[in-house]
Amino acid sequence: MRILIVGAGTVGFGLAQELSDENHDVWLVDSQKKVLNRHEAENYSTIHGNIFLSKVQKNIDIASMNMVIAVTESDATNILVCEIAKELNVPIKIARTKNPDFELDGYPLSCVNLGVDKIINTDQLTIITLDRLVRVASSTSVTTFKDSDIVLRGFFVPEDSKFVNNTIAKIGAGISDYSFLILAISREQKMIIPRGDVVINAGDEIFVLMQKDIVEFFLPLLYKKVKKIKHVLIFGASKIGIGLAKILSNSIPRIFIVDSDIEKCELASNEATKATVVCSDITSEEFQDELDLDTVDVFVATSNNDEKNFIASLMMKNKMSKHSRTLVVSNREEYDSLIPKVGLGESINPRLIAVSEILSHISKEDVLSIAKFNYGDAEAFEIVIPEKSAALKKTLKDLKIPLDAIVGTVTRDDEVIIPNGATVFQPNDKVILFTINNSRLKAQEIFESKKKWYAK
Repeated sequence: MRILIVGAGTVGFGLAQELSDENHDVWLVDSQKKVLNRHEAENYSTIHGNIFLSKVQKNIDIASMNMVIAVTESDATNILVCEIAKELNVPIKIARTKNPDFELDGYPLSCVNLGVDKIINTDQLTIITLDRLVRVASSTSVTTFKDSDIVLRGFFVPEDSKFVNNTIAKIGAGISDYSFLILAISREQKMIIPRGDVVINAGDEIFVLMQKDIVEFFLPLLYKKVKKIKHVLIFGASKIGIGLAKILSNSIPRIFIVDSDIEKCELASNEATKATVVCSDITSEEFQDELDLDTVDVFVATSNNDEKNFIASLMMKNKMSKHSRTLVVSNREEYDSLIPKVGLGESINPRLIAVSEILSHISKEDVLSIAKFNYGDAEAFEIVIPEKSAALKKTLKDLKIPLDAIVGTVTRDDEVIIPNGATVFQPNDKVILFTINNSRLKAQEIFESKKKWYAK
């Protein structure tokens, strides 16, 4: 396929890498030369120029594209790019936006009226992710799968956990009532696929695959005491911060939003009516003394400034209880591994979330969803085994699954199976896999048929 990506930021860069690895003819366009400089050695074409200029459009030949993906920082630019692609009969058009109004069918400039096939709302996706993280005690990451009740969650293992100094096999053997699988371990910023003889250490971050309704039963197995979330402090009256407060305040009694901008605070008060909005500088020690930080269960930094989020989180971490959690929204790639490394909690990257969502939408027909992780080149994905798959009627042990991959679950009809070596695959099985070190494509090829990519 010929694919045009407009916008060479983190999202555009990530998409260009992924799609070119799939041997697609990828063209990446941006008006800023310095942004394109880091792409010079990559396996795709780059064009410097304004996409709205006729000479640039002619050079690219937009009409020959099978897909256009607009992911600049401007909603209007992204929508207009898709409108141009529509006029040139490009089959698939995707736009990233922040304003939710573009998704309303009755809105004059909605994606329906402008011919956009799919809107990717980065802020809304980030709010949903944060909501899922805040509600489950000590969850460091959460991945859901399309039309599935399976969830992949990350958890830090505390020193007093029953999991510490036990092997994966022993942990699983001691629990018969609830099925779960530890798919991966992050240890000292290195992601590994564990086998049964791997021992869990205190401080490990484990990634556990389970059905959604098992989470409440799993937590007491991992933790001696499961903390109920009662007090959430949100720094930044941004769209993400306000949106998160509105959702959380329906079930969590104490939601506070802190921002030094008076206009933003007024907006937050009008929209998040159940939350307490405080207009002050969160880095002020005098102000911090008044906040009752010892009772905060979760601190979420959602301002539009990555550096302020980092500094505020660092200060809060030193003031709050040692059992409190910190979630930091950051668009900077270098912070993805730095934030957990320095003990600040978890980094939530809206752009990485957007890349995962777009890849899930445009992946091959057999691939239902794809989720990328902050480090270790790790990915989780769900695939439906097609009628002509080479994996059919073979056992798991007979398939050449890469060492950097693991099969998590097989869903057959309404039954969820945690497979073993003797598991035989059947048509229409939904299989969830986890891979590290960029091995997704190798694992994916084992199960898929040779179908074309398309937009779901």
